[in-house]
This record gives sequence, C-alpha cells and structure tokens, in this order.
Amino acid sequence: MTTDRISAYLECSKATLYAIWRHKDHLISEVVESLLCDIEEESRDRADRVRDPAAKVSEYLTVRAAGLTVLDDRCRRGRVVNPGVWQAYATAQEASSHWLTAYLRHGIDNGSFRRVDARFVEGVTAFLTERIRSGELPVRAGVSAAKANQELTSLIASALTNQE
Repeated sequence: MTTDRISAYLECSKATLYAIWRHKDHLISEVVESLLCDIEEESRDRADRVRDPAAKVSEYLTVRAAGLTVLDDRCRRGRVVNPGVWQAYATAQEASSHWLTAYLRHGIDNGSFRRVDARFVEGVTAFLTERIRSGELPVRAGVSAAKANQELTSLIASALTNQE
C-alpha cells in the first residue's frame, strides 16, 4: 500500500495521485474502500449463481473470506493505520450483514434451513469473522486464517441444515 505501488498499478505518476488526493491516507482509504466493494460484489455474484441455500451461504462466506484475507494481509504488511480504512471496513461489514441475513432468511423461508434468528446467526458470523481477521482466533485454535474461515463456513452451513 505505497504510493509507488499504487501509481505503478494505475500507470500514472505520484504527482497525479497527489493532485487528486491531497493526503496519502485519503488515497489509501479510497483504494481499500474500492477493494472491499469489489470483494462484496464478487461474493454476491458467485453466491447468486448457486441455487441451494446452504451452498449459497457457503459460497458467499468463502469468497468474501478469501478476499478479506488477502486484503487484511496487505493492510498489515503496509502497516495501514488509517481511520478511513477502518470506516471502509465497517461500511463493508454492514453490506455483508445485509446480504448474509437475506441469504439466511431465504433459506429459512423456503424450509432449507431450520428456524433460527437470521440476525443472530449473522451477528455471530460477523463477530467470529472479526476475531479471525484480527488473528486472535487462528492463533488460539492453532490454524491459519484461511483454515479458520473454512471451518467457520462449514460450521454455519451444517448448523443451519441440521434439522432438530
């Protein structure tokens, strides 16, 4: 997340970047916000191609987690400490909450999932996803972030489809 790398990627000069964005923090915030929107869009597009509700939820969570893992790693390596970036993450989490809850409610309404509170499941998912993103849960469990996301997705899908 350096201006050199961003200007090289965009094939423009650093002077052009600074003419548009007065501060590097603003530029990085917008880049991260755009990447988060791309991750969300790709997650929804891939999930919307799947018919089975459990597979749809799994696909959505898997694609989103993969994108976030790459972005989080880049932000950590670039030592991004920027309030605008964390605001972009919060906004992206709100969008994710909306879509995940909608996918869950669809599965509940059509009888594919057992009757659960979709907002609660979404909240638990968001809470655990944040713990995975922070590194806390993978370290505690002794697994990689990718493996932790995979296990969370599997746990949610199996819990929803387990009829009691």
